[in-house]
Amino acid sequence: MKKLLLLFIALAAAATAQPIYVLDSLEGDLDGDGTLERAVVVSPTSPDPSHTTSKKELRIMKLKKDRYITIYSMPIEARFSSGLDGWQLESPEVLMWGLNLRKSKPYNLLTVVFTPSSGEFFDLVWNGRTYQVRSSGD
Repeated sequence: MKKLLLLFIALAAAATAQPIYVLDSLEGDLDGDGTLERAVVVSPTSPDPSHTTSKKELRIMKLKKDRYITIYSMPIEARFSSGLDGWQLESPEVLMWGLNLRKSKPYNLLTVVFTPSSGEFFDLVWNGRTYQVRSSGD
């Protein structure tokens, strides 16, 4: 009976598990505690970051013992665009699409860029207690 129950639990877990696509990721000290957090943009529906209707989510994860746990998440409704002009690739001022870590005081900024060299972005920053959107473009 115990084996049957374990088999049922395993089958139920496998049936509810769905693939998740990592669209972009980075690791950096976002909250100033000297340890690395993992920031990821994920989608349960599409591996294409430019897909207009796919669900996307930003997650901030922290290593706890032997696994990462999500400590902050927010939905993303915009699509990402990776198109660039040649000069943009060479310019140090242009942030690439996706996740960008920018050094700041007292905490680093996580800038999420939807289209390079545009106003389509937002900054996420740790305020000492939680993450908040500090600024955004257009």
